[in-house]
Amino acid sequence: MISYEIFVGIVQERITEYLPAWFGEYKVKIDKKHKINQERDFLTIAPTKEKGSTFVCPAIPLSEVYTAFGEEQDMESLLHYLADIIVNNFAQFNDQDLVMDFVANKDKIVMNIVNTEKNKELLEGLPHRDILDFSIIYRFIMQREGNGYGTVVLNNSIMDEINLEENELFDMALENTRRLFPMNMKNMGEMFYIISNSHGLHGSAYIAHSDVLGEMYDKVKGNYYIIPTSLHEFVVVGIRYISLLAAKDMLIESMREVCHEGEFLSDNIYYYDGRENQLKIA
Repeated sequence: MISYEIFVGIVQERITEYLPAWFGEYKVKIDKKHKINQERDFLTIAPTKEKGSTFVCPAIPLSEVYTAFGEEQDMESLLHYLADIIVNNFAQFNDQDLVMDFVANKDKIVMNIVNTEKNKELLEGLPHRDILDFSIIYRFIMQREGNGYGTVVLNNSIMDEINLEENELFDMALENTRRLFPMNMKNMGEMFYIISNSHGLHGSAYIAHSDVLGEMYDKVKGNYYIIPTSLHEFVVVGIRYISLLAAKDMLIESMREVCHEGEFLSDNIYYYDGRENQLKIA
């Protein structure tokens, strides 16, 4: 099989040959982009002409396509495969969804949290709020045909466009997140709860919701540990049920079994003190 570097070059040069004719007005771009916990090559295809407001196009991670395709296929088949992915990605959105008016869609801004240390370069270009060893970032939620949704990370240039201060952005995203992605709580018996959201994606953002932390204090009837198993969910365990050492072992085991690099949040255990209404690193 050809090397990844040669694959990227051929894709850049030839992918439009495998796309429908209406992609003729679009330009192909391959860039290294900082995503959560990693840097990868992304293929984007966008109009060559301005469409009015900001045009939002799907970004396709090339390394995943290259790896998933397997070692036995030729380049011709791989380009057909990639073209199908591109067409299917665009088909999931209508034209109105892809032309994003950020100012008019402030009610679709939500928050995610990421590990601060692993995302230093990403955070340089984004409005964010640092808390303990994680940072809050913000996304616009796009409409999508069928199930699911697309997102656009809110960067500094979009922040200037929507003309909000970070504290205003935080309050707005807090409310929108509760409305668009309601909290999902699983009671795993008397000992612990698993917290995520209705979609099961980026549910650990609820660690940044002080009202949720207070609610969990009432449920477990005392102070508790938070075990951040991934970006998508976290575990709440009352301190009377588990030692700090056992909580750390639980975190290590969960990361070994289910947490991929792009889903990592923290290797620390958090401790919530209800009397002080304060979250700390244990």
